[in-house]
Amino acid sequence: MAGQLRELTIEEAKKSPASFMYVWASDKFLAAIPRRHAKVIFMKRAHQKKILMLSADKYLGDPNKVNEYYSAIETAFYNTYGMSPYQALITLAQGGTVAGKNWEKGIYGIGAVKVNTFYGSDLTVDKNTGDILSGGTVVSDNKKTVYANLSKKNVGAYQKFYTDGNGKTYMSQYDKKTKSYYAYSVSNSDGSIYSAADGKTITQADSADLWGNIQMLLQKVMDWFLDLFAKDEETKEPMTPENTVPNQTGDGFSYVPGEEPLLGSTSALLLLAAGAGLILSGGVLGGKKKKN
Repeated sequence: MAGQLRELTIEEAKKSPASFMYVWASDKFLAAIPRRHAKVIFMKRAHQKKILMLSADKYLGDPNKVNEYYSAIETAFYNTYGMSPYQALITLAQGGTVAGKNWEKGIYGIGAVKVNTFYGSDLTVDKNTGDILSGGTVVSDNKKTVYANLSKKNVGAYQKFYTDGNGKTYMSQYDKKTKSYYAYSVSNSDGSIYSAADGKTITQADSADLWGNIQMLLQKVMDWFLDLFAKDEETKEPMTPENTVPNQTGDGFSYVPGEEPLLGSTSALLLLAAGAGLILSGGVLGGKKKKN
């Protein structure tokens, strides 16, 4: 029997605001990036909008009330990253990094204890590769790897992930200072995130990377989209996590050998950035505005 579309309450949708950021990928933004990637993001945008519209119909009684979802998600996104989803898209497309707004002063800030084992687990991290190991065997999934931002043309892994049979996701991260990897965080299938060092609760705003947040919460999002067989009227394709949820490498936001990065028309992106208040002396850098 085919599964049914899993509508979301507003509170559920707010738990992973970055998973819906393509709702704010305007036609002007799509025109400014390579067509190959624009087509992928266009389809994901349509799927994200349909999920939220059907959710509004179910929980608010009217699909035309979907703007209430958009507003709540945009606010949650801003509270997490200190910028709007639209500003984040432009920042990412220009090769910048979008980190949690509390990252610099967060639990993993300068001087924080970095360990190579995950609290309450026998999983370890290979400090040279970032691979997550179980009994010496690599269990991390390379397909979920997060890479450094485009501007530095760094093809090395920045974060790696492993999800166990209980829905827990483990993440390792690269430390630029020591040039080695360490155990970063753990998330439960309910979407809660904990420090790998001591098991204390942390938030997405304490994260070093938006893409890492998406991966850490992917199991929860997959539970929402599981057995998704509903047809989208515009794309005519079945909706799945793979063609709905933003993905760094699959959508062109990382610099990988043999792959065309998302950097498209520099002048067009700069115009969009100017309109979003993101222009710096050298373009967008790290998602932060230059101080006057």
